[in-house]
Amino acid sequence: ATMAPYTLMRLASLVPDSVDVEIIDEDVCPVPFDTLGPGSLVGITAKTLQIERARWITERAQARGATVVIGGTHATLSPDEVSQWADSIAVGEAYRTWPQMISDFDRGALQPAYVDTDWANLDNLLPISDRVLQQVDESSNYWTPYLEITRGCPRNCTFCTAIRVSGRVMRLRPVEQVVEEIERRQIKRFFLTDDNFGLNFRLYPEYMEELLRALAKLPLHGWTCQAELMVADYPDLLKLAREAHLDKFFIGFESANPDNRKELGEKQISPTEVAIPFEILHLAPPQSAPDFIKRSKLAYQDGPDKGWINVDHYSLQHKEFPNVFALGDSAALPTAKTGAAVRKQAPVVVENIFHLLQHDDKLSKGYEGYSSCPLVTGYGKMLLAEFKYDNVRDSDPLISKFVDTSKEQYSMWLLKKYGLPFMYWNLMLKGRA
Repeated sequence: ATMAPYTLMRLASLVPDSVDVEIIDEDVCPVPFDTLGPGSLVGITAKTLQIERARWITERAQARGATVVIGGTHATLSPDEVSQWADSIAVGEAYRTWPQMISDFDRGALQPAYVDTDWANLDNLLPISDRVLQQVDESSNYWTPYLEITRGCPRNCTFCTAIRVSGRVMRLRPVEQVVEEIERRQIKRFFLTDDNFGLNFRLYPEYMEELLRALAKLPLHGWTCQAELMVADYPDLLKLAREAHLDKFFIGFESANPDNRKELGEKQISPTEVAIPFEILHLAPPQSAPDFIKRSKLAYQDGPDKGWINVDHYSLQHKEFPNVFALGDSAALPTAKTGAAVRKQAPVVVENIFHLLQHDDKLSKGYEGYSSCPLVTGYGKMLLAEFKYDNVRDSDPLISKFVDTSKEQYSMWLLKKYGLPFMYWNLMLKGRA
């Protein structure tokens, strides 16, 4: 699965040791309805986009006699709607109300609603329990762990629900508590659930410096946070963040409404221009053949193919020097320069070299421009854009035997993460594929 169920992990850790608790994530396993009964208390957290599914689960759990509590964003924003079909609802945060619900249920006195919008500080947040960590098994079941360091957002953006769900006071976890959780969970990368972590660059720079210096000492591979464009105004903290292994800022442009965008610091220059305070803009580097090739007589010396080797698009033979062939990143070919392209070009070059050695002028014109580009469309989802010359869609006969490469799916993501690297290092480089 993509992301570990961090909210459920925290709430399950609040359950007394004397009470059995089980976390069900439908990305990992189906809901075991056959194990539910009158003594079961089911807690479901759901956003609005998940609420219909939550209701479907609720009705089937209730049919078996279980009691269902609904919490999360949707229950907090639309409590009257959810209370019509849930046995009880949790409005706001459940760190204090969830233990109370368990106690009330145990004595047969569960209330219709529990509300906690006091936005308590995070100083004494209980750690995720060992039994929860063992049950969830993040390293085996999840691609990216979630983590929370701060909560709340003092912005009152009219298009955002953050202050209604997490409060408008920015609350900070103690740095040592954050470090302890990372080390105990043994996570090497994570995605911060904090609604506006980057805003702390401005609000609490001292805290951020302490936090980032502590994270820099950990053997992390990388992490992502949500932020505003204003982080570019703090180069010193950005440098510390990079040293702390922060490698991605997730900056959302949530609104096309000019008035809403002003709330995030953008400036309207003209009806078609908006000024955005970037300090660093990351672009893909220009592609180029090696300098010794660009300067040689083998390469085009001007025009759109300047610097690339002048070869026939189909035989891959040089147009002026018949004993020269080129492929991959050095050849002037109107297709994507990818490993997939090289895999199709190499057999043509080998065949044509043999033709020349045998003084046979009938060279193969077998390369038709095939290339492919893996397009990751989300966590655990990918499709493969396959094409040949003239933008004609093509499909690799080997891969297409097993999967429809034109549809995003988990199997394609596995191909990208595991299959293609294995093919490259173990087969392609050894001439076996």
